[in-house]
Amino acid sequence: MPSCCIYYKDNGVGVRHDATLIKECLDKSFECDIFDFTHIQSSLQSNFNVPPLKKYDIGIWVQNYTTDFIDNNKINIFKPNEEWLALNDTKDVWNAFDHVIVKSKYAKDILSGLNKNIHTLYLWSRDLYSEEYKDYNDNITLHFAGRSIQKNTECILNNDDIHIFDSTARFKDVRTDLYHTEFLSEHKLKNVFNMSTTHVCPSLYEAHGHYMFEGMLCDKQVVASKLPVWEEQIDPDYITFVEPEYVTINDDDFVFFNSKDGFTEYPYKRGFVVTSESINNAIDTTCHKPPREYILNLFQKNQKNFLKFMKSL
Repeated sequence: MPSCCIYYKDNGVGVRHDATLIKECLDKSFECDIFDFTHIQSSLQSNFNVPPLKKYDIGIWVQNYTTDFIDNNKINIFKPNEEWLALNDTKDVWNAFDHVIVKSKYAKDILSGLNKNIHTLYLWSRDLYSEEYKDYNDNITLHFAGRSIQKNTECILNNDDIHIFDSTARFKDVRTDLYHTEFLSEHKLKNVFNMSTTHVCPSLYEAHGHYMFEGMLCDKQVVASKLPVWEEQIDPDYITFVEPEYVTINDDDFVFFNSKDGFTEYPYKRGFVVTSESINNAIDTTCHKPPREYILNLFQKNQKNFLKFMKSL
């Protein structure tokens, strides 16, 4: 059985979920390990029993990379989120990878000059559905703010009927009602998803967008910006798309620099800008087909395609 290691840097957001989902997909066909290189001697390594210098047939690097372990693998695959690629992710570094996997055709187009072997393989998300809340209907609309500008939370701050979940509390001075800043455990997150009626995702950009897909898997009405990765995959009968007013790379309102250092630029970041009015109108009128079964079938296909690619290497 071929061996594979999934390398990732735990940044407290969705990268760990991506690594875990990929491992679950490959486990029956590969001897598959996960390696968190956030701290090389991290206690987390013992949980996955991964010796730091073990050799693998294939290494998959999820979003981030380090050259420390490139030589551990016969084949190296980089799986970036293109919106977080900085200018220092140069062509020379990219050429250290044998293959690059992106999550949309749009991403493949904008990154086409960086590596000769770029492949579009759509991802999948966790299933947080609970039968316990199947018939629960309290007309709750929710939005997850996430930790970055790309969730476009500003767009819905003026809608007092939306429950906003934002552990960063960055809008606490302008929003108090239905503004939740506490950390949500996995159990609480699952309950919140299943108790809601409508899930609002006015994102400026997403490479995949787990929160949006998790809402669809919970069979909710979903109102979302019409982003490339979602438009490419989802039949509009199962989602309420909101057309962007315009697309920006950088302007005075959406300057995509690293907020921590103030100067790292993300040249592949895009802003598919929707208006507050268009989002609120879509919330009031949304009425699409139940999406759960559709998304389950979509994700099954995505996993099969990913596994097929991995076996072909």
